[in-house]
Amino acid sequence: MAILTRGLRPFLSVWHPRLAAYERAHPGHAPAECEEYTAFVEALGELRRSVNPYVDRLGRVAGLPDPALRLRRFGVC
Repeated sequence: MAILTRGLRPFLSVWHPRLAAYERAHPGHAPAECEEYTAFVEALGELRRSVNPYVDRLGRVAGLPDPALRLRRFGVC
């Protein structure tokens, strides 16, 4: 629940409306072309860093030998 309430919800409440507004104003353009893209990438990095300890613990509970390694392999962390 902490990942959702302290991580994903605040992040998505800021960035989802901004992305939707950009997509409406610039149909067919890639999100990476948005002037706020750099700020988005930085915020996403902060989100990843903040939830990584939770994800690591959940992976260990699930029996993964090195959860962080698996996540990095998929570009998640």
